[in-house]
Amino acid sequence: MRLVANVPHPVCKISIFSYNEKWIIEIEGGQYKQTYKISHDSVSGLDGVKSLLTTELVEGTLQRFNGMHTDFAQAFKLQIYVDWSDEMWSHGNENFYTYFKLNIPTLNSISEIPEDATVYPPYWQGKLNDKLTKELVDKSKELNLDIGLLNKDFNADVVVFSSIGYRTLYPDSKFFGEVFRVIDPRILQKLKERKQKYPIQNSRGIHIRGTDRLRPHKRILSVQSLVSLVVTNGALNGPKMTVVSDDKENALIWKRFFPESFLVSELSLQQTSLAGNHNLGKDSLSSPKDEINVDMISDFFTLASCYPIYTTCKDSRFAHEARRLHPFVNMILGQ
Repeated sequence: MRLVANVPHPVCKISIFSYNEKWIIEIEGGQYKQTYKISHDSVSGLDGVKSLLTTELVEGTLQRFNGMHTDFAQAFKLQIYVDWSDEMWSHGNENFYTYFKLNIPTLNSISEIPEDATVYPPYWQGKLNDKLTKELVDKSKELNLDIGLLNKDFNADVVVFSSIGYRTLYPDSKFFGEVFRVIDPRILQKLKERKQKYPIQNSRGIHIRGTDRLRPHKRILSVQSLVSLVVTNGALNGPKMTVVSDDKENALIWKRFFPESFLVSELSLQQTSLAGNHNLGKDSLSSPKDEINVDMISDFFTLASCYPIYTTCKDSRFAHEARRLHPFVNMILGQ
């Protein structure tokens, strides 16, 4: 097999070979490799092969590597611990496991990690109980905290993946639905009461966002655009609409257009802030962070129970993930 070319890429190794009348493309990330074989006569030379290496193909391959990581971790029963101790999620003793459970091998606490375990990035050696602060995020490049995609070998017992820069999504929603569970009784009770009061599962989901991204006049325009979209899609004659929002002003604008829609958000509306509720410190919140988390998570699974789902922000991860997990909501809620 003859190496013909290496194609530069920031996060993976891409090689093109020629063998037995075929072009062979290898995309390698860490211990995983994806191979594509193409007959010589199906493309126009090396340039034709390179033209196949689109952003979509490479990113799709990297997503499959994420799946391979998961398969590997399951096979070897590698344990995971999700740390929500930073101030975006916790202002007290609440943590990820206050609200959720994972049906995969999981550590109960960081203290279960042996003191002599090696850690990558090296900064976290002996500091696993430290919080990921804004100051650390600002120094992430200097301290090498952003390890990027999990596409290389890490010579360490513990790998710390921090939420810096990348929004890495595991594409197998069914797997996520099988292992992820909401266990907080407050969330489950709130969702039960909402479904008893409103026909949520037979309504359109409306997500009105704007507090942490858009300027005031654009926030209003985003609601007006969404009104036009849902009317075009038959909202005047179709099912009722269930609305979640962290923007009180825009939620009220929406209610003027659709007074019969169900506005179910509570604390998120009371805490409306242009900075975004998740960015507010303890002294800036009118309610405890734990209670706001319960309200926000309840809003998410309320939205995910609806179909179809519309949002004022096309790039809203909140709405996007609600759509993606819609088929698995009952499974995640243990229903």
